[in-house]
Amino acid sequence: MIHLCIDKETKIPINIENDNGIILIGVIKNLNAHFQMPIVGKTYNKEKDYNEAIKHIEEHITLVKEFTEKGQSLDFENQTRLHVEECSNRVYIKLDFNGYYITGFTNSTNNKRGYFDFIKAYNKYNFFQVQISCKENNKCLFYTINGNVTVNKR
Repeated sequence: MIHLCIDKETKIPINIENDNGIILIGVIKNLNAHFQMPIVGKTYNKEKDYNEAIKHIEEHITLVKEFTEKGQSLDFENQTRLHVEECSNRVYIKLDFNGYYITGFTNSTNNKRGYFDFIKAYNKYNFFQVQISCKENNKCLFYTINGNVTVNKR
């Protein structure tokens, strides 16, 4: 929920719909290996928006698609950067694909649990998985990046 501040005591709640998709940050848990993969990305609602994002990503970074039999792609040059800013009740995320950006805020539910899980796993392993997916057609682009994370607090 976003609040429009009129003055120090007057705040009006504003519910802004985002029909483009959702930003995500957290971990993927592998129960068999007792491993948590830090993950960040965006899930687009519409195939058109997803395809446009993938097109721009491929124009800006060198990506080898579907390198493994599970469909994982590779950013051999490690060009993707992640900027995370912890705010009081949510998290701002900026994925930088060498000049093309996917940005957004997480929602304010769950007390930033996904963010804290991500930071803990990232600090342990120093890599993260990028996942760009589409709700409409179930397509997904995902790959792992070593380092390249900046975290700030407001």
